[in-house]
Amino acid sequence: MSLRSTVVCTRRINDARERGHSRFEVDLHAMERMVLETRERYQGELQAVCGKVGGYARYSSAFGPLGGRLHAIVEEGAKRSTYSFPGLGTIAFVRDADESHLLVAMASMVGKWIREVMMTRIVRHYGYKEEAAELASGYHDPVTDRFVDATALVRQKRKVPDTCFERTPADVAPLDPRKKNRELLLSP
Repeated sequence: MSLRSTVVCTRRINDARERGHSRFEVDLHAMERMVLETRERYQGELQAVCGKVGGYARYSSAFGPLGGRLHAIVEEGAKRSTYSFPGLGTIAFVRDADESHLLVAMASMVGKWIREVMMTRIVRHYGYKEEAAELASGYHDPVTDRFVDATALVRQKRKVPDTCFERTPADVAPLDPRKKNRELLLSP
């Protein structure tokens, strides 16, 4: 058994949006790459269980790295969508998978820990002096809002583009500095 993780940086999410791709696609494609990388390391067919990405029921037409590969749709629904790939195995996207699959629950906990470690490093990198030991979570919340505001000048001096630091929401014109989604990181 092994553990692998992937982090999709904010810049990649914003770049994908500029090319007309949704966050759903970015998350799905990251999961697909992880499945393909796992298959390269292990013999036999995989049985991958993933959480539902964006609550979608149909994934086949949105596959990126798996797009164009022969596969069968086993089931597609609100609770579970499963696909079988010859020579690769099955991939199931399951709603609330962390409640019914121990490995998915463990992966979720590891992902949250990785996010916390990364946010701690980001906060330290920018020399932000957190009040009352509050660390920015990277999610849309008041602490993160204060962190973004407090580091604006440092980021400007270091020439860190806003697109590397904050997600640009779909309902805002790209690179519009007046409106921002204060979600800094993503880990699928």
